[in-house]
Amino acid sequence: MWQSRSKEVTCYPKGYYSPNNVEEISEIIKQAKSKGVSVRAVGQAYTFSPIIGTDGYLINTDKLTNIQLGPTLDETKYGNLNHTVRCQAGASINQVNNFLTNHGLVIGSNVVLTSVRIAGICATGSHGTGINYRTISDRIYEIRIVDSDGNLRTYNEDTTQPDVMSAVKVSLGAFGIIYDIVLRVEKDTNITTVNRTIPFADLIDDEGQKLGQLINDKHNEWLEFYWFPFSKSVLVKQSARTDEQISWFAKQLIYIKFFIQAFISTFHAYASYCLFYLNYKYVKFAGSNGYVMFSSYEQVQPLKYGVHYTGLIDYNPIICNPECTIGFNNNAEGYAKIAKCIDDARNLIDVYYSRGMSPCVYGINIRFTAASNCLISPANMDNDLIMWIEAFAIPKMDGYVQFCNDFNVLMINKYQGMCHWPKSWNYTTIDTVTKNYGSRLQQFNQIRTKLDVDPTNMFLNTTLRYVFDVE
Repeated sequence: MWQSRSKEVTCYPKGYYSPNNVEEISEIIKQAKSKGVSVRAVGQAYTFSPIIGTDGYLINTDKLTNIQLGPTLDETKYGNLNHTVRCQAGASINQVNNFLTNHGLVIGSNVVLTSVRIAGICATGSHGTGINYRTISDRIYEIRIVDSDGNLRTYNEDTTQPDVMSAVKVSLGAFGIIYDIVLRVEKDTNITTVNRTIPFADLIDDEGQKLGQLINDKHNEWLEFYWFPFSKSVLVKQSARTDEQISWFAKQLIYIKFFIQAFISTFHAYASYCLFYLNYKYVKFAGSNGYVMFSSYEQVQPLKYGVHYTGLIDYNPIICNPECTIGFNNNAEGYAKIAKCIDDARNLIDVYYSRGMSPCVYGINIRFTAASNCLISPANMDNDLIMWIEAFAIPKMDGYVQFCNDFNVLMINKYQGMCHWPKSWNYTTIDTVTKNYGSRLQQFNQIRTKLDVDPTNMFLNTTLRYVFDVE
């Protein structure tokens, strides 16, 4: 038996493999094809949704961790994201970050978890935050994938048709087993980061004007919010580039401070988890009395640290989170839309607690990115900007299943949102989850069929067969 970290997904694979190289991946796939079984890849298994797992063969990519510098691309075409790094599928974000730091480079809009693997991040359209940044998948310059015949196929921005690249960058593993990825990155930079709490009323008004002002503030290149249930305040994290330099000694202090805060936050998270699990009413008490899970500060720091609230977050208690994208335009109507959406999410939590049903929601996290160009990315919307909104909850608590569904349905039906592929949509019907993708899922599968990468659909599990409407 195999389970995801959250134990939300369980399967019984016929084979479990950890290949060391592309040749071994090829042999596993050929063997699976001869036996007529499916093949899926897994990394750290942080995905909550049923897109992972199979009763066929599972390939763990943990041994594929080589990282090396790639070519420097034409700056006139790729802008400041013209430096590249080649990462094998199982390289963790922590390994990639450390490698890039040693070469004066950085992923400008990173994910929060550090142990997750680069292939899984890209295959699911995962994201950081950044008004001027798309998802990490949009940064793929080249990707190599082993197809159903065991052949290594190369897809490259400069040689592959744009529609194919758009499909292969966020593939959910449906093109085959990813071997490695060349990612476009940028030169490292320092940023000024401000963590502060503000009254909820100073963030959300009926017209969304205050929210619009924050989004357009030049000091908010990276912007995100965290709201704890029943709190009258919101934690706002704002970052912007700066030319201010940091001395070697100051960098060491930042590093030490970062990990001290990480240990404190981790202890805080475990204590809170135990307390809230014991009695969900403590959540309301804590929020009403100014409970804040993260410290406030202002400092100049390397961009590497700007994307995280805290380190060691991978080792915090396991929580699950439904997350959806909401597209909006950079105008008054768009700001009003997302302000109402945030308020509706807050009210949904209030409704559950008032019923005496507690999914033990830890809060709502909100980030902003530019729209994605990847075909089936949840951020591929005809809007100026994308809001990513997620609710953190303890699984197995009373009301958790229904809350996850209600959260997703609210975002999808009322705000034309889309579920983030790796997050908690287990309890929402697939027809609802795929509702706002329109014809893009069919277009995606038509590209797969045309390329003949998987004629028998061996890389699709039961859920994905339903998503793409194939036999």
